[in-house]
Order: sequence, then C-alpha cells, then structure tokens
Amino acid sequence: MKKYKFNRMDEFIRELPTQLEKGLELQIHNPKNYNDVKGIVLIGMGGSGIAGDILSRISSVPFSVVKDYRIGEEYIKDEYLYVFVSYSGNTEETLESFDNLDREKVFVITSDGKLLEKADKKEFPYVKLPSGYPPRCALGWIFSGIFGFVEKYLRFNKSDLINTVRFLEDKTTHYLSDEGEAFRIASKVYKRPVFLYTSDEYFPCILRWKTQINENSKAFCHIDKLPEMNHNEIVGLRHPEDFLEDGWLVFIKGPDMHPRNIIRVEETKSILENSFLGLSIVEPDGKSYLDRIFDLILLGDCISYYLARFYEEDAFEIKRIDLLKRRMSEK
Repeated sequence: MKKYKFNRMDEFIRELPTQLEKGLELQIHNPKNYNDVKGIVLIGMGGSGIAGDILSRISSVPFSVVKDYRIGEEYIKDEYLYVFVSYSGNTEETLESFDNLDREKVFVITSDGKLLEKADKKEFPYVKLPSGYPPRCALGWIFSGIFGFVEKYLRFNKSDLINTVRFLEDKTTHYLSDEGEAFRIASKVYKRPVFLYTSDEYFPCILRWKTQINENSKAFCHIDKLPEMNHNEIVGLRHPEDFLEDGWLVFIKGPDMHPRNIIRVEETKSILENSFLGLSIVEPDGKSYLDRIFDLILLGDCISYYLARFYEEDAFEIKRIDLLKRRMSEK
C-alpha cells in the first residue's frame, strides 16, 4: 500500500499553490456560525502548527498559537475561538489540550484519528483533510482549510489568496530549477551551520525554513528575531570560533518590516560578516504581504529539498521523531 500521494518531495512542493486554492473548497462538517469572536487560539504542533504562525500575522483579532500540552489561563476566554490542528489526528499534545478545554467555540482540522472522532462526537465543526501527506507537506490544505473558516477575522479575503496562488504558480518552476535561487542558496549553506535572522513580520517564514531544513535535510539551522537578537545574541556570535567560521548567515528583509529593522539588517550584517564564512540577504517577491510570505515559504521548502539531495538524505524519513513517539507511547 502506498504511504504517500507522491514519491518525491519536489512533487509535494509543486502542489503548494493547488493546495492553497483547493483547500478553500474543503467541506466544513457540523457547520456553525460562532458570533462575537474576539480572539483566536490555534493549538497545533510541528507541520500542523505552522499555519497558525502565518495566520497570526494576518489576523485582525488577537491570534495566539499554542504548541504544548496546556493552553495557558490567559488564553481561556468565552469569546475566543479555539482551532485544533493535527494532520494525523493523534498528536498527544493537541489531544490533551482538546480534552482539557471546556469551551463551546471550537473548530477542528485533521485528516483522521482520535481528534476527528472527538470533534464529531461533540458536534464541533471540522474539516477533514486529504490523506496521503506528511504533515509538513500539507501546509496549503491546512492553511486554506482554516482560512475559509475564519476569513472574516483576517486582513485578507479569498480573492487575495487566489491572487497569491496565481503568483506562486510561476515561482515553483523557478525555485525548482537547478539554475534558480533555491539551488544557489542551498549550494552555499551545504555542509555549513545556517544562521537565519529576520524581524517578526517574516519570522513564520524562517521558522518554516528551520523545520524544513531539519526534517527534509536532516541538517542544523538556527533562527532568531530582530531587533531582540541585537540586544544579546549579536555578542554571543564569537565563540566557538571554529564552528562560526564555517557558518553561513542568511538575513531576510522586505518592505513589510519596520524601517529601523531594515537598517538593523544592514548594520548587523556589517558587524558579523567577518565572523562567518559567508552571508546571503534574501528579499521576498510579490505585490502583497501574503504573496511575500508564501514566496519565502516556497523558497525555503525548495532549499530544504536541494539540501536533502546534496546530503543524499531521504526527505521523507524522520526516524528520530518516530523513535521518540514510540518511546513516549510506552511511558
């Protein structure tokens, strides 16, 4: 029996624009209209939670993301909507949070498993995702499935998202070309520790870069945020010298950043560049913030794909995660 829909990671990457478009058409089961939503809390881990990090930047109401077993008391409010996301439906942290939350405004997005059973039993609205995906490869489905349910609380609408889809369609071909930017960046960071920096506006993107490089490429990647890293980490990037001297810096900057943070990118670069082997500055393309966010997401996914090729790693294999899950299930 075939485990996944595709046999190659690049096929999943190419499907991102399609997922974003088709995800808006996913059926909402047990539909309900929740009124007076004053905030949104999304609970999800790993590849299932990254959509929340993106959505939190385009929400017009307070939007928090919980990646743990417990939802903090500060997030427990009657007027909040709780979105539970687990691609497998069996993520233990998400299930425990679900079981311990006593609130009426709940929306679930999953492909199967215990979470689907629990949502249906309680008659909460839910979206059933297509099967056959590693969770990190279902980002488009998850993002748009949530987007369609909470659209009225976002700063973008469905037509904006479709415009982003059209924009991305040409990008996939470019980024998955051996002459493209993804290949060039992957070639530079290959066999080198990667240090990624940007400000809050693009932080979900570098978080995605990190997790994709970790899982697909089986490689190290460190991230931090401007301006905070200018108040501490910039001093710590001195030792161990032999480790840092082999490292590669990547700064992401774009028009959505605070003007002072754009200056910080340039000044931080000039201070640190002699401590590292090299550096790259990446600027996203696109007419809208949504375009630029997904341009960076797509670029990072393609970089991780090429790094997996360079390292001769199976991009689908996550043996250490699977081993840890087995050990945790025995405790």
